[in-house]
Amino acid sequence: MARLGYSIAVSTVWEILHASGIAPAPLYVLVFIEHGPRRPHLAGVSAHPTGAWTVQQARNLVMDLGDRIAGLRFVIHDRDPLFTSAFRGSSKLRDCGTSPRCRGRRG
Repeated sequence: MARLGYSIAVSTVWEILHASGIAPAPLYVLVFIEHGPRRPHLAGVSAHPTGAWTVQQARNLVMDLGDRIAGLRFVIHDRDPLFTSAFRGSSKLRDCGTSPRCRGRRG
């Protein structure tokens, strides 16, 4: 429906799934963003992501970008266990991760 130009509320989707007896499950989306051109790359969507899944999505991105991967320098991600050492080594990009506490963060 959204591709046909109709806007759909989240509550509408929930009602359709609920009426069909399907429990809405959380979906995990992996997106890579090129910082300079602000170009997003939808890597994948999964209800049950694993470390192997994230590694494969990173490898797919490297293959899709081809020579353009040389223009990228860093991978920044949170500390989720899905980002394994295999994920960090799946490209020649420098892994930055995130620190446990960010400057300026309260709490």
